[in-house]
Amino acid sequence: MWGNFHKYWKLLGYQGYSIWLFTRSDFKTIVGPSTAFGIFNILAFSAYNLQPSDICFTHPFALLRLIAKITFWVWINLLPFAIDNQLSPKAMSEDAVNKLWRTLPSKRMTPQQAGALRAPLYACAAITSWQLGGLRQCLSLLGLGIWYNHLGGSDTNAVIRNFINSAGYVCYTSGALEVASGTRWLPEGVFPWFGLLGMVVFTTVQMQDFGDQAGDTIRDRKTLPLQIGDRPARCITAALVPFWSCICAQFWRLSVAKQTPVLILGCCIAYRLLSRISAEQDKTTFRVWNLWMVALYMMPLLYVSPKKI
Repeated sequence: MWGNFHKYWKLLGYQGYSIWLFTRSDFKTIVGPSTAFGIFNILAFSAYNLQPSDICFTHPFALLRLIAKITFWVWINLLPFAIDNQLSPKAMSEDAVNKLWRTLPSKRMTPQQAGALRAPLYACAAITSWQLGGLRQCLSLLGLGIWYNHLGGSDTNAVIRNFINSAGYVCYTSGALEVASGTRWLPEGVFPWFGLLGMVVFTTVQMQDFGDQAGDTIRDRKTLPLQIGDRPARCITAALVPFWSCICAQFWRLSVAKQTPVLILGCCIAYRLLSRISAEQDKTTFRVWNLWMVALYMMPLLYVSPKKI
């Protein structure tokens, strides 16, 4: 009996790890930053005229439970999209070049087995969103995923690709805040911030493409570096990151001292883009970009309402 239990436990662990691998590379780009956004921005509730959620403040472990709830919402909405994205023949060819650790190229699961998970996981994401919040974002992500994975949204044009990515970021962050707040409708005051962040992502998310140009070429994916050239794309992005650092700081009326760390990160990204040019260096720069995005997400915490001055 113990032998059977150990066997099934080992199989469960193997399959669980295989499922996690579908989203491993997205923890630094989507899951972690979106969870951070939900936590930072519910703690900065006064910036949006939000009422604080009691769970945030009344129990020493309440914040940990809230982090777990937001993380699960983001992850369960991301997982079926990630599986769908990695199932196409082009995606598997690309992953065979630069992401051999992923579930399908490493032969941990067959495409048929992975495909069978999509519908149940989309249903699970919808049920979770119905219970926790973020149902509108969940349904929007489903539509964006179909566009991205099945209607050429990820491959045919850099502008469309960036737009879908930016819309996805807004869905994940707004859904995370909705789950954190425990409300079904966010206040109107938060929408300008989401609009600004959407523009930031739309104009700079090509950061993820500089280090993947070999795989993107195999897949015939029209990313910004491949469409307009590597150097022009680097120069444009290097100019936009410090620019958006200043714009976001002005949006929240931050003092020079409070905005300096974000500006330093933005300038670091610009410097690395123009001087550290290799696939490995570009992947490191992309990690710095994700840290920069989290720094932007923190800005509402530093905001001081004029009413309090």
